[in-house]
Amino acid sequence: LLIKGQLTPGDVFTVFFSVLVGAFALGNAVPFVSTIAIAQGSGAVVFEVIDSEPNIDPYSKEGYVPDRIEGKIQFKGLNFAYPSRPTVKVSTIHLSLHEMNFPGLKSIRRLKFLKLL
Repeated sequence: LLIKGQLTPGDVFTVFFSVLVGAFALGNAVPFVSTIAIAQGSGAVVFEVIDSEPNIDPYSKEGYVPDRIEGKIQFKGLNFAYPSRPTVKVSTIHLSLHEMNFPGLKSIRRLKFLKLL
């Protein structure tokens, strides 16, 4: 087409570099295909949990209804391992919590503290 005069050298360079840039972009996108597949699988599990019917009907008036609820939480035999060293055993933790407040802790620190539990 260049010899016949139907294309200019500028057109040839434009097409060449357009194909080159497109191939480069496609090559950079390929590694993310596996991530997208993992996300789709995870999303399917999440929607399966959301769509599942619970065994206990929270809106039912039947069943045991406690007179009062106490703010006590107890952890027994809680094991902890560092993610970077899963083979290193950290002591088993037994923890009893009663109603408490975390005065002085900002909300982000409170969340970090509770995540540690």
